[in-house]
Amino acid sequence: MSLIVVDAALTEAQLKTQLSETCVVAARLLLFPECVVNTTMYWLSQYNNYLYIEREEECFVDFIRGILQEKPSLRLTASEAIAHQSSDRLSYASLLQFIGTPCHAIPLEYFARHNHDMTLFESLARIVAPTEKCFMSRHTGGLDGELSLSGFRYDYVLEHFYEPSFIILTAFVIHLSALISCTGGRDPMDYLPRHVFSLKAIDEDALQNAKCLSEERMQVMRHELRQLYKVLNQSNLELVLQQCLKMWEQKATYCYQQMFIRRDSLIRQ
Repeated sequence: MSLIVVDAALTEAQLKTQLSETCVVAARLLLFPECVVNTTMYWLSQYNNYLYIEREEECFVDFIRGILQEKPSLRLTASEAIAHQSSDRLSYASLLQFIGTPCHAIPLEYFARHNHDMTLFESLARIVAPTEKCFMSRHTGGLDGELSLSGFRYDYVLEHFYEPSFIILTAFVIHLSALISCTGGRDPMDYLPRHVFSLKAIDEDALQNAKCLSEERMQVMRHELRQLYKVLNQSNLELVLQQCLKMWEQKATYCYQQMFIRRDSLIRQ
């Protein structure tokens, strides 16, 4: 495997353009409610850390704890492969990771199928272009001939836009909906053990070990997740879901507004 160290010499105009495009990518991936719902749906159905997880119910806890443990970081890996089941020819399939661990990487094809707006792809294409030098290193020539981009110059922008509690709240809303619809909510023993187990994802131990943001913002996030834990720690899941949906609507409205507020706060500096 070869390592290419990218020259960091860029003009002021290039840096401003890159910052603007990164704000678009960060806002879409981390704050835009529709995109957050779609990516969370992917994680809940596809996430698996099979090297360390044995039971299926542990995936949910591991998925959320991975979010809490790692700061956001944009990475992209591309390799020549069959893109999907109906494909009859090879193409370059790419995996995009922007939060959590490598287990949180998502195929770019998934975004293409669930986003009708091409804004995300247009901005992403600009910042991954080799001429822009947004990534400090490019790894090439691996066992599968893949290309990996890492050392993103603007990871701090992703952290500026990051609201982990929004993703976690979204995950619990979807998880609760699935539990209720699968069991009918008739016999508590059909769903309560699984629900109680899922609370380990945001228990006090998980919150104290979290380090995905600066310490000042971590305090705010811990407060939000403690409030969420208090709401979730009930046996009437129908009532819990109603309360979580109200919390989600408020948080989604806040995050949508923050897309523009946080962008302007960086662009105008």
